[in-house]
Amino acid sequence: MLILDQFEEIFTLKQNQNHRQILAEQLGDLLSGQMPESLRNRLREGHKPDYSLRPPEVRVLISLREDSLGALQELATQIPGILSEVFRLTPLDLARARKAIVEPAALVVPGRFRSKPFSFQTTMVDALLAHMQDKRGNIEPFELQLLCRHVELQVVARQAESNESLEVDLQTYLGGEAGMDKVVNQFYRSAIGRLDSWHTRRKAKRLCETGLLNSEGRRESLSRNQIKHQFNLKDAVLKQLVESKVLRREERLDDYAYELSHDSLASTVFKARKAKTRLKGILTALPIILAVAVALALQMTKIENQDVRLNAALDEYKTQVREIVALDNPDDPKRRTIKEPAMTKVSAGRFMMGSQTGDSDERPPHPVTIAAFEIGIYEVTFDEYDQFAATELDRLPDDEGWGRGKRPVINVSWQEATDYAAWLSKKTGKHYRLPTEAEWEYAARAGTTGKYFWDAEEDPAHYAWFLENSKDPADGKNKTQPVGQRKPNPWGLYDTAGNVWEWVQDCYHQNYDGAPGGGSAWQPSSGGCERRALRGGSWGSYPSDLRSAIRDRGRPVAASYFTGFRLARTL
Repeated sequence: MLILDQFEEIFTLKQNQNHRQILAEQLGDLLSGQMPESLRNRLREGHKPDYSLRPPEVRVLISLREDSLGALQELATQIPGILSEVFRLTPLDLARARKAIVEPAALVVPGRFRSKPFSFQTTMVDALLAHMQDKRGNIEPFELQLLCRHVELQVVARQAESNESLEVDLQTYLGGEAGMDKVVNQFYRSAIGRLDSWHTRRKAKRLCETGLLNSEGRRESLSRNQIKHQFNLKDAVLKQLVESKVLRREERLDDYAYELSHDSLASTVFKARKAKTRLKGILTALPIILAVAVALALQMTKIENQDVRLNAALDEYKTQVREIVALDNPDDPKRRTIKEPAMTKVSAGRFMMGSQTGDSDERPPHPVTIAAFEIGIYEVTFDEYDQFAATELDRLPDDEGWGRGKRPVINVSWQEATDYAAWLSKKTGKHYRLPTEAEWEYAARAGTTGKYFWDAEEDPAHYAWFLENSKDPADGKNKTQPVGQRKPNPWGLYDTAGNVWEWVQDCYHQNYDGAPGGGSAWQPSSGGCERRALRGGSWGSYPSDLRSAIRDRGRPVAASYFTGFRLARTL
């Protein structure tokens, strides 16, 4: 089990996109049972390791702040399952909070904890819970972590002086009711105190105590531009306050918004504003993983019960699909039951592939000649793909609970898409396949030469499903949408921008140096292909990632809910 805690920090600390992609590819290799590329390179160079070359069975648990969840999409191609099992840690109720306080302290795991086992007086636990409980009867984990960590540091110091078992009481270890407020106040003062100058600390305190709280002590947010003009704080200072967990940051159109990170911290800052006290100290807040594990286990139990009911319904659906496929009569057009994608002919032509102003893998732009072919008017849907999956694979791709039918099929790997095309070809006698990358871009551009196939002044929401318009009003979540609901491109193709990234035949190359000019798939001259190309953007993309030249990549055996495909057909 590989646990990656505070994972949002790979996006907020001094990390660039290349570092994140390397990490994501290595994690993706581990999860898929492949040897990491860096190790394969060392073996090619003659390195002889003193450990087994058999990849381990790995499970990964990632924890991060909810406001950073959307950033994981950047890694979804390399780690397809990174967003497939998301558990929102619900508020701690009193019973679970009590366990989170008492049970970790009593654990006997030599070498794992700085403190030896100790216990809490029942009256102290009751006082802690009463102090932290909000109006809804929930406990804020942030304050719980601060208080328990404060207690543990004192326990470690006392155990160094005596081997006697300790029972923690409220007055000695926290200083009573007032001492609990003091712990959170110390955290706040310590974070402000780490800023580099007295003037900066003074402006940061004024921001927290007057700008981000209203007259009643409730949290409010300010944009980055408002903070610059009203408090004269630089971006580097705001970044430091975010990293120290005093502030949280959210994207807002062309700007960022900042607010205090937690309600309990807002309460402390509000009291500081009124009392104008100056308390000193250093407190480092570390998360208590067991509190997270308790909440996670409860969520998983609920999900397992739901899965039993869902699997029964899917089994019945698979049986119905198999029966329909079994009725197919290729000799009688009126009795065909195999559903084929709607196709349209694309005339031969020549175009400039790639972009000089886009990402590095879109360069250099180069002329490509395309022979006539046919391509799917829509992305392949669940209705079409499920016939293959139910009869040949005996398993259906997960629809994430969004619905099947006319939605584009998702959670399908490049290999499965290729196998589906071969199956459909055999069933129909027609040559179905994935389009080459050049064919795909030629058809997606549809004779246009700009960044998008629509006019730059038009609203992209008329033509594509993406992050800003793919949210379902029923549950407030972004997801795929049924095919063909947005306007088509000039050649009548729907959803070539957004909805799902689409697999193409080609092996992914880091740029177009040496790319073929005749429209054929670009395959490696020798060896296998570790990454296949993806095109078009998805329901989770920003508008800038809907460009006709945009590219991505994924492992041939990997699948995610961002990826699907459309078919081509050789004339």
